[in-house]
Amino acid sequence: MPPKISKKHASFVSSPNCWQSDVATLPGIGLKAAEKLKQNDVKTASEVVDKYLQFERDHTQLIDWLKSYLTSKGAKECSACISEWTTKYIGK
Repeated sequence: MPPKISKKHASFVSSPNCWQSDVATLPGIGLKAAEKLKQNDVKTASEVVDKYLQFERDHTQLIDWLKSYLTSKGAKECSACISEWTTKYIGK
């Protein structure tokens, strides 16, 4: 059985232009976490995508970085979404 994904995840992954949207559009990132990220100059989803690419698509590094702002569960949800989006629109 495939893992269950949220509507937020499905919505983000379905659009090649979502990376330009507010960081709060990413799954696992609620309003409070989005505020924390924005206070640290992470305002858009593209900045999280960039961080993932800087980490050479290493989920563990992205999750560890996200845990500074999110719960462990939220960091994993966000990382899974970013991974799927980058594979779909940027390639492997």
